[in-house]
Amino acid sequence: ELIFDEQEPPKKAFKLFPRELDLHIEKLKPDLVNAPGERIIDFQIKAFQNYLEEAISNEISDVTIIHGKGKGVLKSAIISLVKADKRIKIYSEINSGGALQLLL
Repeated sequence: ELIFDEQEPPKKAFKLFPRELDLHIEKLKPDLVNAPGERIIDFQIKAFQNYLEEAISNEISDVTIIHGKGKGVLKSAIISLVKADKRIKIYSEINSGGALQLLL
């Protein structure tokens, strides 16, 4: 239970939001490492979409999405979603193409 001094109104709770999302499955959900590829990529895409919604609702202005280099399947899917989302003002590849910097 929170108790506030009656002379001072409660301040808005400060929530620390991570500015980076690592979509490598071993970081995101290690128990899916040996799952079929389609299941993994579906999970990664949903994780990206949920993260983006949270970032926008928390009024975060820039985030980094680490998708990795690999075969480029996840990277292509994420870039397609980024290009289609009008809330993302600018995006650029960073880390030698293994991540995206998004300006929201």
